[in-house]
Amino acid sequence: MGKTVELEIIEWVKSLSYWEKYIASYILNNIDITNEILQKSYIFFKEDAGLIENHNLERQDIIFKGGIVNNEESNSLLKEVHSIKNVNALKEDQVIPIGEKLTLIYGENGVGKSGYIRLLNNVFKSRGDKSIVPNIYSPNQSKPPCCTFKFMKDSNIYEISYPESENSPEFNLYSVFDSSTAHAHLTQEDELTFIPNSFLFFDKFINNLQHILYLLSSEISSKQKPNPFRIYFEKETSTKTIIDELSANSKILEIKKLSEISEEEKSKNEIDVKELKTLNSTDIQKKANEISKIKSLLVDLNLKIEQSNLLFTKEQIESLQLRISNHGQNIELSKIEGIDQFKTDKFKSIGSNEWKNFIKSAEIYAKLQNLDISNIPIQIDYCLFCQQRLDESAKKTIESYWSFLSSKVENELKISSKDIKDLVNLYEQIDFDLIKKGTILEEWLKENYEDLLSNIESNLSLQKNYCVKILASLKNIEWNTEITTFQIDKKFIGDLNKILSDELLKLDIEKISERKKQLDKSNNEYLDRCRLAPLIDQIEEWINVCKWIKKAENKQFTTRKVTSKQKDLFTKYVTEDYVKTFNEECTLLNANFKVEIQQRGSKGTTLKKLSLKGETPAKILSEGEQRAIAFADFLSEVQMGGNVKGLFFDDPVNSLDHKRKYIIAQRIVEESKNKQVIIFTHDISFFMSLQSIAIENNVECTYTTIRKILNIPGIIISELPWPAMNVKERISKLKQKLQNLSPVENSDNVDEYYFQAKSWCGLLRESWERSVEEKLFNDAIQRFNPAIQTQRLKKAPFTVALYSDIEKGMGECSNWVHDQARALNQDAPNTKELKTYLDLFETFVKQFN
Repeated sequence: MGKTVELEIIEWVKSLSYWEKYIASYILNNIDITNEILQKSYIFFKEDAGLIENHNLERQDIIFKGGIVNNEESNSLLKEVHSIKNVNALKEDQVIPIGEKLTLIYGENGVGKSGYIRLLNNVFKSRGDKSIVPNIYSPNQSKPPCCTFKFMKDSNIYEISYPESENSPEFNLYSVFDSSTAHAHLTQEDELTFIPNSFLFFDKFINNLQHILYLLSSEISSKQKPNPFRIYFEKETSTKTIIDELSANSKILEIKKLSEISEEEKSKNEIDVKELKTLNSTDIQKKANEISKIKSLLVDLNLKIEQSNLLFTKEQIESLQLRISNHGQNIELSKIEGIDQFKTDKFKSIGSNEWKNFIKSAEIYAKLQNLDISNIPIQIDYCLFCQQRLDESAKKTIESYWSFLSSKVENELKISSKDIKDLVNLYEQIDFDLIKKGTILEEWLKENYEDLLSNIESNLSLQKNYCVKILASLKNIEWNTEITTFQIDKKFIGDLNKILSDELLKLDIEKISERKKQLDKSNNEYLDRCRLAPLIDQIEEWINVCKWIKKAENKQFTTRKVTSKQKDLFTKYVTEDYVKTFNEECTLLNANFKVEIQQRGSKGTTLKKLSLKGETPAKILSEGEQRAIAFADFLSEVQMGGNVKGLFFDDPVNSLDHKRKYIIAQRIVEESKNKQVIIFTHDISFFMSLQSIAIENNVECTYTTIRKILNIPGIIISELPWPAMNVKERISKLKQKLQNLSPVENSDNVDEYYFQAKSWCGLLRESWERSVEEKLFNDAIQRFNPAIQTQRLKKAPFTVALYSDIEKGMGECSNWVHDQARALNQDAPNTKELKTYLDLFETFVKQFN
């Protein structure tokens, strides 16, 4: 006997680590793995990985009893679907009964059948259409689709609600096949939906291994904390560098040695600290900054003295004297050449500034009157002030005024006057307070060169006195002979600057600064080593944790070896069997079109795709042939899984494929012997074929009809559709409808009764016709059955007398099925008459019991 999947799994598990075998044993022995078991497994894992010392947990011998993954839910049986809400526009709270074997659900197009299928596609395993549109006329359209499934297990009834319990294992026991599923099987590459139960071991094993990995990752994360020792070391020292870089690679012995300080090191540090304090008490930088500042102020002082000296040079003094003299001469010439001609006894102060301003103002005023005063003789007839008429003498006097104002002498006087004014401004702005009280320069000179400071201030005072005399001469237009040249000697500035430069060199700032840095660094190193000593034990513990984390990270694992083994066994036990099963299904369905199955591995799973000469079957085969191939592929997947409890089909046949329809019906009935099979169909001939085959094979069948009443779809009625009813069932249905006619007959709505009575008669006529097939010919010939069962004719009770009964019964009801002549204008038969028709038919049928 060859190895089974389970035996190969056990053999492989025995080669694993103890902790892996420990987990696998519970799965293989079909025992639920609790958190306690996982914690023990994690301890065994850490022992095997060297992450903990030997624990006190005893390692017992592992025994594999077999019985992989006994799916207890597979004993459950679906009994009913109810409380259906928010699915398209379907009538809510409908109940769909599900039989133990075959369930046939008939519904014409547009009655809501697809809405129920889409709901089932969302609940169970399916590649079909899962789109559900809410009822736009319902106030609950925002709510999700929901329903309740009633299951029976060991005679106990229990319910599972969707979507609240959408992950219930029972929902994995059923699969749905619809037109979208068929298309997916024909065109898409996908995984097998069902696999043998033994392969469920790998999913459970991987999930538990991942949980161990999660426990490891969680413990690693809990131990991964920021370096807690960095806060103790702020200075940039070699000790700080070691602490900052603490890791699993750090050597604790070297760190311990660094923390040990000798007496010699202590003594040296005391000397260094003392020297550092001395250097720090002398603020070298501050002193250097002061000297640099004084040197800068001396440069500024030199510039100001130089600018002041320029105003007291020999050349400048001689220039001043000449310019004052020229200005005085211009004043005298103005008086001699212009002013004397205007002297008179009538007016005083002729030639004064007031007099000149008066003439200038008159000239400006004349221009404002748009009078032409530029030409002589002037065109002025009246006085600008008194408005009296001017004679020729007065006009000539005014002409003389204008000529005086524009004379050369007067212009030169204007120029020299402006020059004198500018000189006054220049000398008034000279600052002789060049070394201000309280400044750093004044304090330094006062402290170090008081005589020099006094001499500088004296020279500035002398220069200031000469400035006062110059200003007086400029203002009085009379040169003071006491004024002479005076220059302040700037040599002292160069001398002071050299002295300061020498002092700056003596400070040797860079050398002192470098020494201070050396001492400061040495002291910081010493202090950090002192801080290190009390932390050694904690540091050692932290390094050990880092080493554990590093080791644990290296022990993190993947489930690749598990998925690889799963793939190998899958190829050996599933893929080959799947191809064989698919070919067998194609043979059973008369669908041998040489369709091949292309397969490839992907992440531990096997993907498969149908192919016909390198193309998808959908491009080559007819619709009926396509549906048959897709149906075969679907059933092949179902055969591969031992935990498939039931199948839902939505019109699994193509209405155009008449030849294969009966074959598929036979295959479905055969499958219903081992599983629950639920068929939704609008094809009455296919429905009748299923019904007939089920009866022939003694397969229990549950019938349900979906109707649309008053424009409300999805109404479930637990009965056969009218075409599928036998004679006995039709008699019961006609009796029920006859009872419903009584209230209509008693109402005032004559037309409504007429139409309903006429319809009732039509159904009775159809029942007479059905009795010919079922009773007269013993079902040897059936309208929806492609076969003629000649053997049944042996028991066919046909006689001429029976024909007469049929003719009479059909004649009575047929009169009301056909259109009535207008001239007759007969009333519709009342319910008593209709009952007579029905009694006649029932009496006829009872003859054959």
